Amino acid sequence: MQNPLVLVPGRPWSTIVLQATVIGLSVWLLALQSSPLWATVLLSLSLALLAVRLIALIAIPTTGPSSLTTGNPDPRLRRWEVLMAAAAGAAALLASASSGATNGIGTFPAAVAAAILLSEIAAPIGAALAVCGAAILLHCLGAGFAGASISQLVNTLFGLGIGIAAGLGWRQRAATARDRARAAERELALRDEARKRSLARDLHDVLAHSLGSLVVQLDAVALQIEAGRIEAAGERVAAARELAVEGLREARAAVHALREGNDEAPVPWPILRDRIGSIASAVGGDLEAVLPEGVELRAKTVAAASAMAIERAAQEGLANARKHGGGTTRLLLEPGTDTVRLRVENALAQGGHVTEIPGGGFGLRGLRERVLSLGPPAAMEAGEHAFDDESGLRLRRFVLSVTVPFLGAAA
Repeated sequence: MQNPLVLVPGRPWSTIVLQATVIGLSVWLLALQSSPLWATVLLSLSLALLAVRLIALIAIPTTGPSSLTTGNPDPRLRRWEVLMAAAAGAAALLASASSGATNGIGTFPAAVAAAILLSEIAAPIGAALAVCGAAILLHCLGAGFAGASISQLVNTLFGLGIGIAAGLGWRQRAATARDRARAAERELALRDEARKRSLARDLHDVLAHSLGSLVVQLDAVALQIEAGRIEAAGERVAAARELAVEGLREARAAVHALREGNDEAPVPWPILRDRIGSIASAVGGDLEAVLPEGVELRAKTVAAASAMAIERAAQEGLANARKHGGGTTRLLLEPGTDTVRLRVENALAQGGHVTEIPGGGFGLRGLRERVLSLGPPAAMEAGEHAFDDESGLRLRRFVLSVTVPFLGAAA
């Protein structure tokens, strides 16, 4: 929809009415008295510029928002705003020069034109102030040339000063509106970037877990077939199919959360415990899972986003253990009074090494972003730890720890 040019944020029609009133009043007062020809001509030109500018404001539609409300206006609109500002500046100069010789009539259009010029963001503040300074000088020269009294000069200068002060106030409002619009644009851009990061993170988590687990299951199928254990191989195939179905479900859930927002209900502790257990069962291998249960824990809940962070931590930790570990992997779900922590510990394979961001870093980096987005007291630690066993042998383990808050009792 096309709208007329907006010069003052939130007050487009008030400025139009003000200009129309000043033009009409000045024409009427000028007709009632006799003024020098040169002053009448200057004031008439000033009123003509304001009238043309007023007609343009009403009649010329625009296809984009004004530069007062956005930092990236339509280029055609920007040119019109510059022309409008130039017209207001010229009107201020002409009316100021005629004011003293027209018994102060020119003060009204001069003050309004100066106010409009200063309110225009399209006009640099330095240039606008320079024009206003020139208007004051012309005002004084015109009054002296016409023989105006000192009191008359002071009164008309006071009126011109009111217009300049009003213009500065309008300009501040315009600048505030523009800054807010730019801040809103930046916020939208940041949100869009965050959504892209979230999509990339979720797709990585889903694919890394699902495809990684599928590879493990299919390798097991190949071994079972080579050993002639067809029934066991069939069970592995069924498990692989379940993993594929679960991966598709998680991918759809991730896309749904991005499109519709994450408004899932809190996750009770028993459900969270079962989900972590399912992840551990799907991985299999030399894994020790400690998943506590108890009557006092059944009433505990965690937010859906926190539960997802715990699940992704379990998937990422077990996937890294499968790629880089050697020996038994331990998965511990440790509920506290106000928080729950998940730890995945695995010994590093002989000669192996895991940095804080293994495999390119997308897994742990995305997990860290997910956890930190929950806010305190959510926290994540990931790194390599070295220690000596009872025989004095130097061992190395990689530990991933994620902590999220409990919400409280389930409804």
